[in-house]
Amino acid sequence: MDSCIFCDYKNNKKETILFENEFCVCIAKEEKILIGSCIIIPKVHRETVFDLDDEEWKATKELIGKVKSFLDSKYNPDGYNVGWNCGDVGGQSVFHAHLHIIPIYSDEPYAGYGIRNWIKREENIRPSVKLINAKNKTDILDSLTGIIPKDASLEQSKKERMLKYENIFA
Repeated sequence: MDSCIFCDYKNNKKETILFENEFCVCIAKEEKILIGSCIIIPKVHRETVFDLDDEEWKATKELIGKVKSFLDSKYNPDGYNVGWNCGDVGGQSVFHAHLHIIPIYSDEPYAGYGIRNWIKREENIRPSVKLINAKNKTDILDSLTGIIPKDASLEQSKKERMLKYENIFA
């Protein structure tokens, strides 16, 4: 493994250790845009959140509570974004698991949008899904025609359509 900046967190002079326990550490650095943001990392090198063991999960949870209390008292944010990026395509740039804790303030231009806002936009739909949707939408609707009795309630109709839809892709 190449040198990992998070494995060597004690020697990184640009970052401040906010909290630490036996298994994890919370570090922060000065940010001119994401004021008060920090990350929680396991002390042992784990590439992604999916690699954490039970002790690291518990230790992360413990630090989340401490970090929130600290940030609430120091910065008084209006909300938080909390998340893990996993893998290159998932936006992970340092391949040592790290949980982002980002205070959000109501006067930020993107306040209220949340993490998923950017990835759930129509322009982010995968090209292969567009093709499947375009082709199968008609096929699926055609296959559903005639399975719902005309006197079926709307709720019953929805349930039957969902069951039929799930069977098509099972």
